[in-house]
Amino acid sequence: MGIVKATMSEIDFRKTKRRRVLSGALTLVLAISATSAGAEDLVEDFRSHLLVTDIFQPELGSVAIHKTEVVLKESDPRAQDISGNRALFQGVPYFQYWQHHERTYLFHPMALGLYLLNNASVLTAQDLSAVLETSVSLPNGGRAFYYPKQYKLARFLTPYYQYSALAMGDLLTGFIKLHQAGKVSEDLLRQVWKSMTFPYAQGGVNLADRVFLEVPIWGSPPEIVLNGWLYTLLRVAEYARYSGDAEARRLLASNLAFLAQVLPSFDDEARQISRYSNSTPYQATVVFTKSEGELTVDYQPHVGLEAVFPVPMTLALRQNWSASSFDTQIRARKGRSVSLSLTLGAIYDTVLQSTTPFTVKLLPGVYDPLTASPRKGGEPTQIRALQADGLWIARLDAKAMARAGFFLGYPTNFSKNGGENYYHVLHVVGLRLLAEELTKPELAGLVGAEVVAFCEHWADKWERYTHSAMHVGRRFPAENDVRQNTLSGSALSAQTSP
Repeated sequence: MGIVKATMSEIDFRKTKRRRVLSGALTLVLAISATSAGAEDLVEDFRSHLLVTDIFQPELGSVAIHKTEVVLKESDPRAQDISGNRALFQGVPYFQYWQHHERTYLFHPMALGLYLLNNASVLTAQDLSAVLETSVSLPNGGRAFYYPKQYKLARFLTPYYQYSALAMGDLLTGFIKLHQAGKVSEDLLRQVWKSMTFPYAQGGVNLADRVFLEVPIWGSPPEIVLNGWLYTLLRVAEYARYSGDAEARRLLASNLAFLAQVLPSFDDEARQISRYSNSTPYQATVVFTKSEGELTVDYQPHVGLEAVFPVPMTLALRQNWSASSFDTQIRARKGRSVSLSLTLGAIYDTVLQSTTPFTVKLLPGVYDPLTASPRKGGEPTQIRALQADGLWIARLDAKAMARAGFFLGYPTNFSKNGGENYYHVLHVVGLRLLAEELTKPELAGLVGAEVVAFCEHWADKWERYTHSAMHVGRRFPAENDVRQNTLSGSALSAQTSP
């Protein structure tokens, strides 16, 4: 089989005005106008609503977007070679999504990575050319596979396109397997890797060289999803071992150091469970005492974490600009009352400011081990803004909000496979496997022994949680089963380098 060359042309993207650099908080301005938004506001460029306005986006008319947004029904004459949950069309595999109850097939980047891994030996140059047409060339020379708009998880219900470090990790593994089989060039493999290095502040999944983001969000502070981060680190470690790439080694080391720093924010000791992520979207109500004023929502990183977050921006937002609950925005307005979507996180404070007096009201929610977010309820919290430097300020301090019962990241739930808590065990397994990776000769000395010990400490602590009396009657999958499932996505066995 011949080597597939990287021939996809660069995709043009529109540059927006140079963003204004501010210091301090990540600021979102919610412009509250006295009149309803006109039709022209509904089609306003979504970029003006984001923390970082000049993010790269795929060209809407590109071949990649056209092909990734194909929807196939089982009875569709275009659907070829239907096998289980997969169908082919023009050489591109499409997969069933659990959100679609009918036999429907859509593009799924993570499933594509596993497809390449499992079929590397039989794929032809023509097959791979078809697959590459679904990828997008990034400004840094990387190659990314974006999720289509048909993907209906809340984090993807945004007006902007997203690709995922979690999915790119599996795609990277698939391309390693293809490279081993002599099907793709080293240059093409590196292009797939470069998608992991593209900065969050420019539209990528690399947050400040410290976190590979499962799902990048630009309408709120970037959310760190732990299982996606751990799984991606395992794939990056595999690539670093296989390629010896200095950049991969550097980013792996910096991610691991930051992981050790923030792992405690993923621990819910009171409920004896790990958290899925370390932030939670909430609905809040702002009530102005007199007249409406300009309102800002500032996300202020805790001391020592300022460099992790993007350059702060000030934006004018209209209400309901995004269908995602993870994007900060005005949801509704009635008289002097304004309903907001905003995020509470464990490693930053959420601060509301206005030019006129106000109070902010919100409910902490109620824990349900079967849900992925808090159910409505709990004792309401009301915070009155205080005047300082000509502004009225209400600080939702992370520690104070946690004491009041708010979730700064929701606990992993027991909703998979008929009531199992899969993600908690995946956190345990991911940490153990990372510790093992770091003992491999190719990665020896990459980080200090204290980082390895820290991974092992939290894996042990969270493994003990699975035996807690608090979880009597609830099920955790066997750790070895989760381990074998995770290892099944590996491209390396005894091999270490090409």
